Amino acid sequence: MSRQPMRVLLVDDDPLVLTALKSLFKTTPELRVVGTVSDGSQVLAYLTAHEIDAVLMDIRMPQVNGISAARKIKERFPQVRVVLMSTLEESNVSSHVRNAGADGFVSKFATATQLRVNLAPSSGNAVEDDRNDSAAKVPLQAALSDREFAVALLVADGMRNEDIARVQNLSINSVKTYVSRVLKKLGLSNRVQLANHVNSDYERFQSTGRSR
Repeated sequence: MSRQPMRVLLVDDDPLVLTALKSLFKTTPELRVVGTVSDGSQVLAYLTAHEIDAVLMDIRMPQVNGISAARKIKERFPQVRVVLMSTLEESNVSSHVRNAGADGFVSKFATATQLRVNLAPSSGNAVEDDRNDSAAKVPLQAALSDREFAVALLVADGMRNEDIARVQNLSINSVKTYVSRVLKKLGLSNRVQLANHVNSDYERFQSTGRSR
């Protein structure tokens, strides 16, 4: 019997980051995004009303930041796994993460495997190498670097180069270069073909990956 995916709540005040994360979660069948909120002040109400297994939450938010929200979550819902994220290096925030009682920390530019290992460690124990795990499960990701794959997902989600540059912390020219590399590696001509390729690859993985 296959294990049910962990139900994840995403918390970030940047809608572009939420879009990028939801695209990345499409490659992690062990994890399923069931909701999003834009501030730490909204988390407790959401957890009260919904069954959630894990929270992936930004540290910096306008009203209630992730550190404060994590403490409140652990007091009220100690069974919920809390992973904080930031664009800062872990060494700059690790003490705050520990003091908040959070279960983990990831960069906002984390790979799918890093998200899986932090949010669902039991499913990630057997994963030692990001590329090997991806190649075994997602053929598209095996053909691309982590950054190329992230850009491909965002293109498939309909994002413009300017928005991708913001989410991935890249220049627009760098985004154009990554898109060109992806198209060349996959033998495609344009962004529409890339979006169709990503979506069909994901559907094929969903229909066959569980039985492997």
